[in-house]
Amino acid sequence: MMRLGRRATLLVALVLLTSAATVSADCAWLLWGGAQKRRADGTLFVPVAAYLPAAGFSTKAECEEAEKGQDRKGRQWLCLPDSVDPRRPKAK
Repeated sequence: MMRLGRRATLLVALVLLTSAATVSADCAWLLWGGAQKRRADGTLFVPVAAYLPAAGFSTKAECEEAEKGQDRKGRQWLCLPDSVDPRRPKAK
């Protein structure tokens, strides 16, 4: 059973890495996805480093429309301008 879980995790990671490589840098908006984790108190959060770009869009409206159609189970989605990377610290 544990092997199946590891294989599924590796498959998900491979798919996310592959899709991240296909995102175009010419887009104005990127849809980012991150796997949720559970804290000891039961609340869910997404580690900042877990976000990966999933798709690129010309407009914010297109990105938000795509975000609505994404599966929410165990994942959190963000639409951000292409100049913003949620994995990096904010500039001062």
